[in-house]
Amino acid sequence: MTEEVGELAKQITNEVHRPERFDKNNLGTELTDVLMLIVVLANFYDINLSQEMKNTIERVKQKNS
Repeated sequence: MTEEVGELAKQITNEVHRPERFDKNNLGTELTDVLMLIVVLANFYDINLSQEMKNTIERVKQKNS
């Protein structure tokens, strides 16, 4: 997962520091690679991502209220 997040970070850095190397399509690929790993980990640990996301949204709403 660290490798995939690193590749994502590299694309984001490229947008600012090396725009000639920035590839929005590749950014999408890297985002989905990280997301897929998160889904696989959640499945492995039997974590309901949908419920966890709702919990996080509520937590953020309460902080910003």
